[in-house]
Amino acid sequence: MSRTTSSTTARSATPSTMESSMMSPSQGLEPINVAADGDVYLVCDEPAVKIRVSSFILTRASTEFAVRLTPHFIAGSVKPDHPVEIPLPADSYGAMRDLCDLLHGNTITGVSGPKAAARIYKIAVVIDKYRCTKILDLQAQGLLLGYWDKYGQGNLILSALSRMAAAAYLLDQARGFSLATHHMIVGTAELYSGLLKPDHDHIFSVDTMLALEEKRAAAQAKIAYRLPQLGMPICSFYDDESEDDMGDRQNACDNWEGSYHRAMCKTFGVNFWPPSFQPSKDAPDANLTLSNAIEFIRTMGDCRFEKPTCIHTGERKGVSSSKLRDFAKEVERMCDGLCLGCVAEGTSAVKLKEKCLRHV
Repeated sequence: MSRTTSSTTARSATPSTMESSMMSPSQGLEPINVAADGDVYLVCDEPAVKIRVSSFILTRASTEFAVRLTPHFIAGSVKPDHPVEIPLPADSYGAMRDLCDLLHGNTITGVSGPKAAARIYKIAVVIDKYRCTKILDLQAQGLLLGYWDKYGQGNLILSALSRMAAAAYLLDQARGFSLATHHMIVGTAELYSGLLKPDHDHIFSVDTMLALEEKRAAAQAKIAYRLPQLGMPICSFYDDESEDDMGDRQNACDNWEGSYHRAMCKTFGVNFWPPSFQPSKDAPDANLTLSNAIEFIRTMGDCRFEKPTCIHTGERKGVSSSKLRDFAKEVERMCDGLCLGCVAEGTSAVKLKEKCLRHV
């Protein structure tokens, strides 16, 4: 019955109406020639363009593309000057264009700017969706490492860093994932809980967020409590290794002085120690990242005590710049990024904090 109705309608239609009814929904759209001699048009969600590509390249690069394209290429049914149109309404034009350019060996531009993290993440999503991760391994490395090479030392916001971590995860790039999570630890002071919201477009597991938060908190605590101890004066009457040193404690001189404490506060720009790493009631404007704190420690320089370290010996000591730099390195080592293999396996937060020796 449906065929009869259709036939009747066609006979009664004017030539212009017939021509209009036979037109493809994308006919007349401006084609973007990724492959000038391509035999396929990919029509994405963008209403004004379609992408001309080569089915030969796409089907050999991706089993997903092969499933979508092969049924449209029955022997003798495709003419070179009439490419087949494949609707991809669920895919973003921009991301699909980037994927096709990469697969066809074309250069893509604009992925190294400070706002490129969102675009790289979208490219990673479509690469993962169409199962092109292995064939684009080198290109993926270039995208991720090129970004860090140019912007790794900048002040990047948490949303950009998490997008880069998610992109590295989707692209199976362990080095890129480690770099991204390292920068999430040292380069931000915000709480990671915002990344766990249901409407967030790149959700991480709770264990991953806990591991990042605990690694950052441990490094912050080391700076807050261990850095001042570098300047604790030692008296020759006090023997740390003695099992019964009560007599030494009683005879030790009171040699505390504040030069080192003042040097720390001045370098960190605070009036009291420890500094606030995150906004609080007492410090609503606090936003101290570990990256900045580590750099402050490196630049403190030599700090000489104003009075003798021990009145019994008359020796005057202090904290050398080399000792401070060594301390900064210790803190930095605590901030290594997470292991992609462990995160993919669903390892617990406790284990994620430890250095992985399995996935190398």
